Amino acid sequence: MNGVGRQSVMWEGTCRHLSFADQLVAARLSGCDVMSITPATYAEHLDRGLTTAEMRLMADDEGVRLTHLDPLATWAPAWRPPDATDDMVSALGTPVDGFLDIAETLGCESITAICSFSSGAVPLDEVTEAFTRLCERARGLRVDLEFIPIWGLPDLESAWQVVKDADQTNGGLLIDFWHFYRSHSSLSLLRSIPAEKIHSVQACDAALARRRGRSEWQDLLEDRTPLGQGQFPFGELLDALAQMDALSVAGPEYFSREMVGLTPAEVARVIDETYWPQLESRGVTSARSTGRK
Repeated sequence: MNGVGRQSVMWEGTCRHLSFADQLVAARLSGCDVMSITPATYAEHLDRGLTTAEMRLMADDEGVRLTHLDPLATWAPAWRPPDATDDMVSALGTPVDGFLDIAETLGCESITAICSFSSGAVPLDEVTEAFTRLCERARGLRVDLEFIPIWGLPDLESAWQVVKDADQTNGGLLIDFWHFYRSHSSLSLLRSIPAEKIHSVQACDAALARRRGRSEWQDLLEDRTPLGQGQFPFGELLDALAQMDALSVAGPEYFSREMVGLTPAEVARVIDETYWPQLESRGVTSARSTGRK
């Protein structure tokens, strides 16, 4: 794989503490040519006085495209998470029409669909029907279904069942390393999935289990680590994805307390020292910026 046609993604969780302008700089310096954005942060940027046109121009100036809108929860029945806080409902509650409007306005190419309902709250066939309708409404966009072990679509097996049964040309999977390992998903199943159905990849490392004294949400959104600094056997997952040629849209998603407070250059240094060596050793390259320090 020579990098041609690849997208190296700066997933927003890696640099969520930075301003929009600095996120773009961090993406460029990290060798990422595209960046994700959430509806919540898009709304925050608008509230701070940035227009959509200004956001797109700023991204163009850094050579970074805003291609991924992440995540959409309201497409699924009974989508509200168990014990949802007001902040959680606000972050996840963008209606489908409004979400798709944002994606079109920003010029996105893909959206991430998640199931935030309680485990067992919605039968899998109903999830499949809802996912089919979402894919039909989102023509022109890839729809990347992400499984999350703490909620109602908990593992690769269930997510692949939905994507396979929906049988939509624009429907596929998002593989998040944290979700993969914490759900004890199967590498053999992953290898059996057509590579074109693995739409995007979010790479990270972490402890094998939640640490004592840490909440579920702290574990999920604060305690991940850069590759090589946790306990995941992530090399086997990277090997499988590389051998399948399924890393065409991939990037680091380092939801980590250690990343908070870093400058754009420091974010780039972490990625350069942990993410890129792992991919490049597997033949996955990127046209990284020659201006990176």
